[in-house]
Amino acid sequence: MSGIPVFDFAFHTRLTGGGQTFELDCRCQSQAKRLAIVGESGSGKSLTLQLLAGLLRPQAGHVRIGGTCYGDTGKRLWLPPQQRQAGLLFQDYALFPHLTVAQNIAFGLRHGWRTPPQKQAVRLAEFWLDKMQLTTLAAHYPHQISGGQRQRTALARTCAVRPDWLLLDEPFSALDTRLRAQMRDNIRQWLLDLQQELDIPMLLITHDPEDSEILTQEVAHMEVGKLAYGVSG
Repeated sequence: MSGIPVFDFAFHTRLTGGGQTFELDCRCQSQAKRLAIVGESGSGKSLTLQLLAGLLRPQAGHVRIGGTCYGDTGKRLWLPPQQRQAGLLFQDYALFPHLTVAQNIAFGLRHGWRTPPQKQAVRLAEFWLDKMQLTTLAAHYPHQISGGQRQRTALARTCAVRPDWLLLDEPFSALDTRLRAQMRDNIRQWLLDLQQELDIPMLLITHDPEDSEILTQEVAHMEVGKLAYGVSG
């Protein structure tokens, strides 16, 4: 591989609980701006995402995204989530039920790692409302909108703070089969637009090969805690 990889991470860790032990051995290098990790439930995908996001610390490992080091246990460095400036989109969307669509999108602009002046924050929230075709739903609450609209709200909130990279955790799992097919095409176009707008790497975690084929450039397969992609030896 020539040049600096966009994604360069490796983890080795062992978790024990309920009388069982799960061992994760993960190594990945890729120059793709949109990368997917595909695997069955229980293969270690979500654990990998938590390690990438800094929510967990491995026994050994490193995370470098676009040449920036966010963690290296060999150097005793492991940045917490708030210092990694990664945009996280969870499978349940994690919207605040007591906030409107507009307030959910604006939340990160007031409480995230980047807090612009109020007027700029308002403009950014309005921009992402329009970008995700949510302007007419700005005053609605999460329980008043559809699953696809909640997904777009969560994605707008994630992108409004202008993250340095994106982590998407099973973004279609909460949608029914018909809506999944419809949203894949829509989200693919939005993601392409977002990458042009923000110019940032994106990593997708999914169990569905169709998601990865439509949304990403390269696919790494994980099986029972094992992932080796783009590395030798």
